[in-house]
Amino acid sequence: MWSDILITVITVSLPLLLTYALKILEGFILSKSENEKINCALCYANDIISAVVDQTTQTFVKEIKKKGEWNRKTAIEAFNKSRLRVLEIIDNKCRGEIEKCVCDFNLWLDAKIEQSVKESKK
Repeated sequence: MWSDILITVITVSLPLLLTYALKILEGFILSKSENEKINCALCYANDIISAVVDQTTQTFVKEIKKKGEWNRKTAIEAFNKSRLRVLEIIDNKCRGEIEKCVCDFNLWLDAKIEQSVKESKK
């Protein structure tokens, strides 16, 4: 009698446990996949920002500094050139992935450009 009850309990609960375990596994896989997309977008954006800052330095900043015209106004102009160029290159899909983990994309972008400028001076 007890063995019949035990078999019935196992027969009924096993599919439920397997379904639950599969849902947990599915959630883990989806979460990992989502994190990988975000990380990929962040790496891609960081590479773009670095390249654009280098480009602005080579094509604009160095020329202005040679002329002795480097000042706050030209520094802001260089920043804005870099910012606009990055926004031209980064597509909406990449931006959307980044926005999943930062509160304000524009503030993040400004900070990353400043960080890249600082790193390029080392």
